[in-house]
Amino acid sequence: MQASSALKSQSQQSPLSIVITEDHDLVRHALRKVIEESQQYKVVGEARDVDSTLKLIESKQPDLVLVDIGLPGKSGLEVLFHIKRNNLNCKVAFLTMYEDPQKVQQALSSGAVGYILKSAPYSDFLSALEKIRSGNIAIPQQFSSMVQAVDTDQKSSKDDPLHKLSKPERQVFFLLADGQPNRIIAKQLLISPRTVETHRARVIKKLGFSSTADLVRYAIRNNLLNA
Repeated sequence: MQASSALKSQSQQSPLSIVITEDHDLVRHALRKVIEESQQYKVVGEARDVDSTLKLIESKQPDLVLVDIGLPGKSGLEVLFHIKRNNLNCKVAFLTMYEDPQKVQQALSSGAVGYILKSAPYSDFLSALEKIRSGNIAIPQQFSSMVQAVDTDQKSSKDDPLHKLSKPERQVFFLLADGQPNRIIAKQLLISPRTVETHRARVIKKLGFSSTADLVRYAIRNNLLNA
């Protein structure tokens, strides 16, 4: 399937620059070794979580981010939402253990250019990278008949379920969804508990919730946390 907008044009002298986000060190290092065996790709950064990944994207400006969709805390989807909100020239492909058609559909309809299974053979992983480098969408073969190509250029910020929230509100959302109490959130974000409560109230109002429990259920239902 052909993606509507290809990656930045690549020449033989300019390999595809990649950031890898994976919380298991051994897996991340193995991925880097496999990727860098080809001169067509260059790993420009590694991260273990979403926040570190966002910093790398800003500093390294990679062509592609390979991110585990099931990271602890914030979901890998948050990387994709950040890129779209800020109109960054960077693509996202998800690494995952989940052979779930619904997750494939969610990833692609959110704007991802790949959904790569960690259980895939070595050759399939390299084939997926080549498809992405050529401007195509890479998905597991078993899902190719049920997933349609998505026009990523026409997707709006409304594909982000948290598009109504400000940056501080998003931070509070994820920490609340992770079960953190206000006093701990205040310490982590260097704000007062009263400010945390203000953000919590705004999040609940903007998203139409009646309680923090609704917030948690929403996060799980939208795969925003590693449930």
